Amino acid sequence: MAIVSKIMTYLKAADMRFRGMCLTLLLRSMGCKVGKGLRADGWPVFRLYPFGNFTLGHNVTLGKDVTFEIPEGAKLDIGNNVFLSDRVVLATLTEIAIGDWVSIAENTGIRGSFHQLSAHELAVKQPSDSAPIHIGRGVGIGANSTILMGVQLPEGAIVGANSVLSKSVTYEVNGIYAGVPAKLLRYRT
Repeated sequence: MAIVSKIMTYLKAADMRFRGMCLTLLLRSMGCKVGKGLRADGWPVFRLYPFGNFTLGHNVTLGKDVTFEIPEGAKLDIGNNVFLSDRVVLATLTEIAIGDWVSIAENTGIRGSFHQLSAHELAVKQPSDSAPIHIGRGVGIGANSTILMGVQLPEGAIVGANSVLSKSVTYEVNGIYAGVPAKLLRYRT
C-alpha cells in the first residue's frame, strides 16, 4: 500500500509540473514574465486575458480554480515561492503586488476595486474606485479571507481565517490580524 501511495504522490507532482509548463508557455506567449518552476493543481480561470501585465516569480504554485481578473492597464506581480491555494481570486483595476514566500489559503478574495456607492444609480452601473494592494514578504493569509483595495500588508504579517482587511487600518510588521474588520491580536515572536 505504501508503494501505491508513493506512486500516486509522484504522479500528482508530475501532473502539476506539466500543467505549470503549459501555463508558462501560454502566459509567455501573451507577453507575461514567468519564472522557473510554476506548478498548477488545476487550470486557472482568466476572466480577462493577460496582455503582458502578469509577472510570476520562480516556484509559484497555483491551486485549483485560481481566478485572475486583471484587465489591460492593471498589473499583477507575484514574487518567488508563492503558494495560492484553491479558489483564490485576484481582481483589480490598478495593481496587486505579492512578495516572496507568501502563502494564501483557499477561498480568499483579493479585490483592488469596488463600484462607487451613490444612492442615485444602481451600484453595478457606477464607475469603480480602485487602489493598489501590496502584500509583503512572508505573509500568511488564512482561508476565506478578503483583502480589499488599498491594503498594504507588511512583511511577516499573518491574517487569520475568515478575516476582512480594509485600508482603514495601518498594518504592522509581524502583526497577527483576525476578525471582521481585522484587528491586531498580537505580534509574532
